[in-house]
Amino acid sequence: MQLQAEYERWTASKVDASLTEQFPGNKMNARLKRISSRLRKDPDTANFLERLTPAARLAELTRRLRREVAQELRLSGLEEWSTANPQGDLF
Repeated sequence: MQLQAEYERWTASKVDASLTEQFPGNKMNARLKRISSRLRKDPDTANFLERLTPAARLAELTRRLRREVAQELRLSGLEEWSTANPQGDLF
């Protein structure tokens, strides 16, 4: 379980670094708007987003952006990562 938590922290740090690099300033908002526009093409998803509070909608769009960035980065899976990092973050 600890290994899974370490892996999740590692992937989150990689995604955070990529987001900071790829989307400085207003670029993040522009990307979130594009994601929202794409999602709203599906009536069920559009309805879901409309029912959310603005803060919850932002959180949902940000979660989806993070997932997209993680896929673009093609990060190692847990098993591959644990083999390459047998001691995890000991230091």
